[in-house]
Amino acid sequence: MAAKIMDELGLHENAKIYTKKRERILHVINSKCYDARKGLYMEGPSFNEEYSQVTQVWAVLSGAIDGEEAKKLIHKTINDKSLIQGTY
Repeated sequence: MAAKIMDELGLHENAKIYTKKRERILHVINSKCYDARKGLYMEGPSFNEEYSQVTQVWAVLSGAIDGEEAKKLIHKTINDKSLIQGTY
């Protein structure tokens, strides 16, 4: 989002910086927090075996996961009652 704003403002170098930062952050999230075995994102790198609906939604909103995989994750999030439930 920040990169898009910078681009719209004509600040293309800043947009590149924000894009690189976003890519690095998403790489860390996916390498440290994604549990491929379960197909879920953990609450954080030090939260072994803790998964919540909110964390899964944030993974999608942040772009850590997208496309068909994001759609599958949202369906899993809604249906998996073992996840810490979000409040509505």
